[in-house]
Amino acid sequence: MHVETLPPGAIPRKVLVARIERDGEPITFATTHLDHQDAAVRARQAAAASSAVATLAGTGPRVLVGDLNEGPGGGVGAALEDNAWADAWAVLHPGDPGPTFPASNPTARIDYVWIAGALAPQAIERTFAAPVAGVHASDHLGVRAVLAPPE
Repeated sequence: MHVETLPPGAIPRKVLVARIERDGEPITFATTHLDHQDAAVRARQAAAASSAVATLAGTGPRVLVGDLNEGPGGGVGAALEDNAWADAWAVLHPGDPGPTFPASNPTARIDYVWIAGALAPQAIERTFAAPVAGVHASDHLGVRAVLAPPE
């Protein structure tokens, strides 16, 4: 496991990177929460997170998830796409905005599953959409993805 400090923004941010094995094959998994105030900072943080993952994974299969605090088409997406990442939601649901925030009435998609290397999304869905006893699991909907090596 590796923790990398991301470029400074409104509050300190990090990316947590872990190398795991599935059926003896390594997969690098990372999670982060990017700046909530400044788009340029978010883009720099996304590029730094991508670099931290690549340091551990090389070109192998890798997954980056988290609250990226930005909708599709912004600097975060551009920074990740420039580093050969694909937005799993957009791959499987082109044209569907897939909002995840706020959980009570989602209007923006700021929570993502990005993939790179030899992984293909098989399914992706929003989770925890229904409140239990009037309470949501989080202020965001969850995102669950099924990923597999390409056939």
